[in-house]
Amino acid sequence: MIKMEDREALLEAVGYEARLAYIAFCAERCFAEAQRHKRATEQLGQEPLLREGVELLWAAARGSSPEPARVAAVRERVATFEKPDPGGEKLVFKRDFALVAIARVLTKGMRVLAEPGKAKPAFIVGVLDGPGILMATIYHNAMECSDKEIDVIDLALARLHDATPPIDRSLFDGIPDWTRGKVARLYAAGGVTDTLSEED
Repeated sequence: MIKMEDREALLEAVGYEARLAYIAFCAERCFAEAQRHKRATEQLGQEPLLREGVELLWAAARGSSPEPARVAAVRERVATFEKPDPGGEKLVFKRDFALVAIARVLTKGMRVLAEPGKAKPAFIVGVLDGPGILMATIYHNAMECSDKEIDVIDLALARLHDATPPIDRSLFDGIPDWTRGKVARLYAAGGVTDTLSEED
């Protein structure tokens, strides 16, 4: 696994569209993971703006200019997926955590689409937390699963080194996935309220 500062250096060396493709890939990883789980899959069917947000990122990576109104619609929707607990000690998730992870990546992605000046490596590299924390939350061997997911995304990042627009999903074809293990009891029971705590 490479260091965070090395990821930033790799992102620094690529253009705007490649940086968007990195965000899109991370969002797509969260989306694909959500489709592995029944509750998350059912909720995805009720949240079409999540898929639209992913597609807006891919379209921009191919060189298209996003429609500001659609970017704003996605930003507004994903902002509703988690809220601070009134007690201030936890986050309350309004959707399955897999959807929350997608929303977190899209929050950054839509901000970059709305404000291209935000496409700085130090900002973009943070989207890695979306799929990384998601796998740690869903699976029993949390850190091992998170590390395996991050390894996949690091392989995708390496492919962006010489990429030029238009950049689409096909750039990442053939990247091997990792074998999923036992689902964590808390996630299986639908009891995740934040990334570290369970409901009282």
